[in-house]
Amino acid sequence: MAADYKAKYLDIRSKLIEASDVAYRLGFEEGMKEGQQAAQQQQQEQEMMMQQQAQEAAMGGAEGGMPAEMGGEEMPAEMGGEEMGEEEGSELDDHISELEGMVAKGSKPKVSDLRNAVLTITKLRKTQKDNFQKKNEKIISKQKNVVDGILKKWENESSSVSSNLENIIKEHGIDTEE
Repeated sequence: MAADYKAKYLDIRSKLIEASDVAYRLGFEEGMKEGQQAAQQQQQEQEMMMQQQAQEAAMGGAEGGMPAEMGGEEMPAEMGGEEMGEEEGSELDDHISELEGMVAKGSKPKVSDLRNAVLTITKLRKTQKDNFQKKNEKIISKQKNVVDGILKKWENESSSVSSNLENIIKEHGIDTEE
C-alpha cells in the first residue's frame, strides 16, 4: 500500500512539473509575441511621425520648431534640461527657431547670422553645464554626509553590541579562554 502512495506522489509530481514547464513556455512565448508587437507598433508610430515631419518641412517648416528626433538637440532631464531656468529655455528655443527659419527658407543664410546663433546656443549650453555641475556637487556632498552618518551609526551599534556581550559574559562568569 505504501508503494501505491509513492507511485501516486511521483505521478502527480511529474504532472505538476510538466504543467509548470508548459505554462512557463506558453507565458514566455506570449511575452515574446507581445514584445514583438509592441516593437512593431512603436516602429510604425516613428515612421508615421517622420512622414508627418517630412510633410511639414516640405510645406515650409513647422511653426513650433523642429522636434528632437529630426535633429534638434534636446538635453535629457538628468543633464539639466528640465531644471534650467524658464528664461534660458525660452531663449534657447528662440535661437533654435531662428536657425530652423533660416533652413526652412531655402535661401543661403548669412554666415554671420549662423555664427551668432551658434555662439549664443553654445554659451547657453555652457551655462547649463556649469549649473548642472554645481547642483551635482551639492547633491554628492549631501549623499556623502548621509552615507558617513549611516556608517558611523553602524560602527557605534556594532561596538555597543560587542561591549554588551563582553559584559554579559563577565557577569555570568563564563571563561572565554578555554
